[in-house]
Amino acid sequence: MNFEHAARQAYIDLDAALIAAAFEEVDATPMEGFDPAKLDEILRMRERGLRTVAIVPLGYRADAGEPEEGAPPARAVRHRGSVS
Repeated sequence: MNFEHAARQAYIDLDAALIAAAFEEVDATPMEGFDPAKLDEILRMRERGLRTVAIVPLGYRADAGEPEEGAPPARAVRHRGSVS
């Protein structure tokens, strides 16, 4: 299959993932502007015949407002569980 065509089709699934996250009250946002080759290397995507097109971070909002401007990441992000 043509990669460019498949990459555009991936956005259909991306929309479904964003809708599912919203339904579960999980915050999500699509991201581009990352280094897909580096991410493919880290996740060993090419070994499985796959390539990265977009990424979607998922998470929950902090209970008490927005983090202070310039707050270190440890104070700006709270983890509710581990990623496996």
